[in-house]
Amino acid sequence: MKRSTRDRAGFTIIELTVCIAIIGILMSMLLPALGLAREKARRTVCLNNLRQMGLGIAMYADGHNGHMPQDLASNPTLAGSYNLLSNVLSTAKVFWCPDDFQHEDAPRLTSLCQLVARMTTNMTCSYSYSVGLIWHDQADSIIALDRMGKSVTAAGYTKGATWSGNGDSPYAPHKTAGGNVLFNDGHVAWSMSLPSTAGVKDSPSNSVLVAEP
Repeated sequence: MKRSTRDRAGFTIIELTVCIAIIGILMSMLLPALGLAREKARRTVCLNNLRQMGLGIAMYADGHNGHMPQDLASNPTLAGSYNLLSNVLSTAKVFWCPDDFQHEDAPRLTSLCQLVARMTTNMTCSYSYSVGLIWHDQADSIIALDRMGKSVTAAGYTKGATWSGNGDSPYAPHKTAGGNVLFNDGHVAWSMSLPSTAGVKDSPSNSVLVAEP
């Protein structure tokens, strides 16, 4: 006996609508979780960048009586100081946080020389840096960290300061969520605010080189 046309029919409009609605609900539940996972992965890459910078700084200090990279005795520059790591770091990618979307072409700058040339005209590096420190002199002193945003000057790199996601760009790479911090014992930690004042003798205005234009 032949089956009726009704028996051979596929989904009805109502059934399709219900399926689409269910898929939409599932997607709305999964997308935030995927977004959080991607953000966590970017923070981990950023943390590893600072860890590699710390290893490079330690190797540099080992050959310079404990002194960390500093290109000039007076008026040191961020680009020149980081460039002194060219013999111990193999790529410039470690100076760029993957959450720093304002400079998405930076990962293509694999040479430290390219990075320095770029930094002389605009901000490519994601990490501010404290000059004048002695390696392992004070374990809790801050060597480098995610830049805190254009609204935070060197004098603002003090204990309890928070990263800025508002005002003029460039913002902090992770905006107001916080930032990764490299300490003088080589460890890196995520923090929602600065755990201590950066710079030499708690004087950030004289010793913090801010990663800004």
